[in-house]
Amino acid sequence: MPLFSIKINNSDGSLDFLSRDFIFNLVLPYLIGFLLVLTTNTLPGMSLRMDSVLLLAVVFVCLIVTAYAWILIPIDLNALGRWICWALLLLTTYCLVAIGSHSNSIRGFASILIFVIMPLVFIVVRKAGAQDRYISAFVDIMSIIAVISIAVWILGPVFHLIEPNCTIISAWSGNGRIRNVVGYFNLSYNTQWQNLPTGAGVYRNTSIFAEAPMYSYALCCALIAEIYFRDQVLRFNRCIVLTIAILTTFSSTGIIFLLGIGLSLALGRVHSAEKNVRIFLSLLLVILFIFFSILALIVLDNKLQSSSGSTRLDDFVAGYRAWSHSPIFGYGFDNADVVKKYMSAFRADNLGFSSGLFQILVLGGLVLLMPYVISFYGLFRTAISRSWIVVLLLMFLMVITVVPFLPLSFFMLSFGVSYLLDRVEYAVDL
Repeated sequence: MPLFSIKINNSDGSLDFLSRDFIFNLVLPYLIGFLLVLTTNTLPGMSLRMDSVLLLAVVFVCLIVTAYAWILIPIDLNALGRWICWALLLLTTYCLVAIGSHSNSIRGFASILIFVIMPLVFIVVRKAGAQDRYISAFVDIMSIIAVISIAVWILGPVFHLIEPNCTIISAWSGNGRIRNVVGYFNLSYNTQWQNLPTGAGVYRNTSIFAEAPMYSYALCCALIAEIYFRDQVLRFNRCIVLTIAILTTFSSTGIIFLLGIGLSLALGRVHSAEKNVRIFLSLLLVILFIFFSILALIVLDNKLQSSSGSTRLDDFVAGYRAWSHSPIFGYGFDNADVVKKYMSAFRADNLGFSSGLFQILVLGGLVLLMPYVISFYGLFRTAISRSWIVVLLLMFLMVITVVPFLPLSFFMLSFGVSYLLDRVEYAVDL
């Protein structure tokens, strides 16, 4: 089976680039996937300095997808009515935060619009039988990026067979300074250095992203989408490529995530095994769980002992202290810097914030947290097997990575919201 393949079903076997089938089943899925990746704090996307424009572009493409799908199969009016309630909930949330915090933001409003429209996209493409195409398109794009980044990382930073030959400006730093980042053919950049236990060091594989945790987050989302969101047969080649790429980022979050994925798949094997084999597999699983738990604790302990780990812990403390002064409405979408005055003095050169949970609470308080709670509940109630593990994995990623307002995060959460709105038959497998 090839790593990447495209199938367009035409009655005469020809490829019509202007046909509705070609546009709806190929162009639009990959366009949305491309925008989801570009807006996940990539250096090329950030260098455009058009954050709000890119967010509105995501909204525009989602509207086109909805229109195309609606032409194919009209949406159920009951589902449409529930989606309107969802839209009103989010728009009311934005207004409450804006009024309560005396702050408004074009970027914040554009983000809310994406969260409004994305569940409707899932509903209509599911009705049109194209949901897997749209999920697969994102996974395919991340798999291509993973293959390229691994190859460049091995040839460049690891073995030095190729030298950096391009630069890009990056404003992604803890001190607000703009710096030039070197890269290879504009396909991958050296953004973060990793010290190894041997005393040597190497640049982390960050691909086109501003930092390793952000690249790891996108890869983890692609892995969740491939394993849990798609209805078709699991594509192991993509899972392997995505897993290797996560490991090369040296992200502790990514490593712990992979341990969780491994545990989830092992539980599935034990659950489906015959009764006489299940006892042996259960014992083996307990042993593996203990081993990997110790491994995860070692990774976490090393992380906490590093300056990065101390900074992450301080982010939770600073975030809580900032939120406690405005717990209901937060400080508004444009006031993320308010948390800096609650940070410890030891991190004067690194004022970046990393807690997704407290980003939500600081910017929008408990009012803004409510749609996220609903979204995770929707993910839990979806028809995917072991949905509770998906909820825990995605919640883990979003709590300790500053990603809650990215279109990719809304894409992942909207999968669950769409099941709530569409009232798809639930089949929760515990």
